[in-house]
Amino acid sequence: MIRTIMHIDMNAFFASVEQQCNPFLRNKPIAVIGTNRRTVVTTASYEARSFGVKTGMNVWEAKRCCPRLILVPGDNAKYTATCVKLIAIFKRYTPLVELFSIDEAFLDITGSFTLFHTAAHIATSIKKRIKDTLGLRCSIGIAPNKLLAKLASGLRKPDGLVTIKHDEVASLLEDLPVDKLCGIGPSLDRSLAEQGIRTCGQLGRACTDALEKQLGSLGKQLHAVDPGHPDVAEDDLEGRALHGPQGLLGTGRAHHLVALGAQHQLKALPEGVVVVNDEDPIRHVRRATSDVWSIGVRGFGRAGFRRSFR
Repeated sequence: MIRTIMHIDMNAFFASVEQQCNPFLRNKPIAVIGTNRRTVVTTASYEARSFGVKTGMNVWEAKRCCPRLILVPGDNAKYTATCVKLIAIFKRYTPLVELFSIDEAFLDITGSFTLFHTAAHIATSIKKRIKDTLGLRCSIGIAPNKLLAKLASGLRKPDGLVTIKHDEVASLLEDLPVDKLCGIGPSLDRSLAEQGIRTCGQLGRACTDALEKQLGSLGKQLHAVDPGHPDVAEDDLEGRALHGPQGLLGTGRAHHLVALGAQHQLKALPEGVVVVNDEDPIRHVRRATSDVWSIGVRGFGRAGFRRSFR
């Protein structure tokens, strides 16, 4: 069965939340930053991006690009509360919600068409509900699998809606650079280029043995994840999911961990160990520093993420 997967990416999430909470900041170039003296830009508003301000810039670099830039210290609790509201909106359309990060989510809407007719109708309804209730914009990609849905959401920003149909996949991917796929960064891109693989079409035709020899188990995984296959497994390059009592809990390279309902609320002990009920897949969460936690999930080892709860 061909599935229909939706990827929702909130546009300039941290900055947009701050602008909604403080009307003075609206339509102005702002950058959300950390609380340390030596810090970087976490997110820039689109007004700031028009001056060249980018995520990851040092503050002095950002101010040089945009002298009128307004610096706003980040507030994790505020972003987490907004994310929980977003999840509630998503679950009005499907119970299958996978949180990829605090500002991104995958929705499997394959079984939702009886109630909501078409994927485009669901997408426009979600966008309108988010705008009306939270004042935020998002970009949505719709495709046969997660890898392509995430690709689609990034093709038209901000406030975009792009659908990749099953019969369009082969032509779209043939000449698409491999680094456009989620999970293929500069280092992996260079490794693939050394084997003459620069496009997704070349990746699909690559020899499995050659990939595995060069890249180890990752090479085998890359070949197994055919971006054009509609039944690609839930374990795409990133964003693996665990099935919990409240739906899908994303455990990919998320920047934050956010509860998916009352049963997943995290309760921090003074020692910094977080306890979750026995039905949940989370094994342990420990505080590494005042700002960073380490999470262990059954079957997935450990992943680092910044604190979302205070």
